[in-house]
Amino acid sequence: MNVIPTVTMVVPSTLAASLAPKAPLAIAQPVSAASTSVKSTSRDEEKKLIKDMEDMSIQTTDMNKFKEKVRSLETNYKLAKIMHKNEVQKSTRMSERLKAMEKDLTLKEPLGEAKELLWANIIDSVNDIWPSIQVIFKQVQLINMATEAIQREKEELGEILEEATGII
Repeated sequence: MNVIPTVTMVVPSTLAASLAPKAPLAIAQPVSAASTSVKSTSRDEEKKLIKDMEDMSIQTTDMNKFKEKVRSLETNYKLAKIMHKNEVQKSTRMSERLKAMEKDLTLKEPLGEAKELLWANIIDSVNDIWPSIQVIFKQVQLINMATEAIQREKEELGEILEEATGII
C-alpha cells in the first residue's frame, strides 16, 4: 500500500511566493527501503527550486530598477537634446545680432556714403570756383611780369630814377 504524505512549504513573500502553488505539494513516496533517499533528494530539489526562485525574484527586481533608470536616462537625454537645440538656435540668433551690431559700430556704409557726398561737394565747389582761381593765377602772373618790368626799368634808369622820383 502506498501512502501519500503532504508536505507544506514555507516560502518568503517574494516572486517565489507568487509562483509557489497555493495548495500543499503532494509527493508520492514508495514504501520501500529507498524512500529515505528519495525524501532527501526531493527536499534538496525543493530547496534548490526555492533558492532559484528567490534569485529570480532578486534579478527581476534589479531588472525593473535598471529599466526605470534607463527610462529616466532616456527622458533626461531627450530633454537635454531639446535644450541643446534651443541653445544652438539662441546662439545663432545672437551671433547674427552681434554681426549686425558690429556692422553698425564700424559705420562702413554710412561713412562711405558721407565720404562720397563730401568729395562730390568738394569737387562741385572746386569746379564752381575754378574759373576764378584761373583768373587769380593770371593776375598773379601779370603782377609778376609787371614787377619784373618795373625792376628792369629801374635798373636801366639807375640814378635818373631818383631824380625823376624827386621831381614827381
